[in-house]
Amino acid sequence: MLCSLVFALPILAEKKVRAFEDAILIICGAFALQGLIHTLGFLIIPIGDFLFLLQSKEFQEAANDMTLNIDRFRFYSLTGSPFFELPAAYGVACIMFFRMQLMPDQSYLKGWKAFVAMLLMLLGISLSGRTGFIGFGFGVFLYVVFNWNNFPQIWKNVVRISGGFLLLLVVFYMVLTPAQRNSITDRLFPFAFEAYYKWKDTGRFNTASSDVLIQAHYYRLNSDVMLWGRGGQSDDVGFRHTDAGYMNNVIFGGVFYVLLLAIYQFLYFREPMKVARRQDSREGKIDFFLFFLLFVYMFVLESKAVSLGTQHITEVLLLYIGFTYLLKQYALEDGETSEDLGKEIME
Repeated sequence: MLCSLVFALPILAEKKVRAFEDAILIICGAFALQGLIHTLGFLIIPIGDFLFLLQSKEFQEAANDMTLNIDRFRFYSLTGSPFFELPAAYGVACIMFFRMQLMPDQSYLKGWKAFVAMLLMLLGISLSGRTGFIGFGFGVFLYVVFNWNNFPQIWKNVVRISGGFLLLLVVFYMVLTPAQRNSITDRLFPFAFEAYYKWKDTGRFNTASSDVLIQAHYYRLNSDVMLWGRGGQSDDVGFRHTDAGYMNNVIFGGVFYVLLLAIYQFLYFREPMKVARRQDSREGKIDFFLFFLLFVYMFVLESKAVSLGTQHITEVLLLYIGFTYLLKQYALEDGETSEDLGKEIME
């Protein structure tokens, strides 16, 4: 993936002052397309069967193992890491989507295009894993912080989104077959919105995976392990298996190793945050907060699985975002004017 990014960057970032906006558009478009493919696989059985056959034998065996209780539709995506990395990367795409919505007079993702792109990404998150909703929440937070007093725009968005969902209801009842509607209400909704179903049934807002994470994947370690680790993953060096990133990394190399990972991860954001702060403008403040949120997002992901500095899909996205942002800002600082930007857009 890293090699693909390196070889593709000269093409993707050819127009320097548009590189950052193009990167957001490509990321959102790619994950919207992924969501569309995943949704078609869920709704149309032959497509789902074909996508399932593209998965590795290990994943196919896991899907067919009734004791693991893994929903088969989670394998209807074009990725080698469908369980955590894909939904985590969806979260990055959601954050970047809302960054684009804060760009003045942007015409890349607006109106019905924005609605469709976000709908497909949300469908992709719902079908792959709820982790992506964390990124969606971060994106909404970014948008609200910098647009909370723009009531006319917020009201327009509410009206448009409401109209879009009314149209979705028409599609749901008039286009989908009864079997497809039942699959959505009986299989997809309980998985995607498990916390709501649990709250409705038990009064507790939680999920089975979050309960297992807290109760089984975090446990006490002695001070020697906390400081120096044991040089391997949990179950490889005699500890109870854990998925939690902090636990695995502490067991591997102690708290100092986790600190080094955090410093390494910060290097992805240090220069973009410094350049954004140097702008001393509203756009600069938005971008500074954007990269700060992306940095915080990685720590949130680490609480569930190993993420800091090592999660392939997300790390490549972060490199792409940071590089294109710096490329744009350096190009502007080197003398490319808004007139140059206009010419590139016309091209």
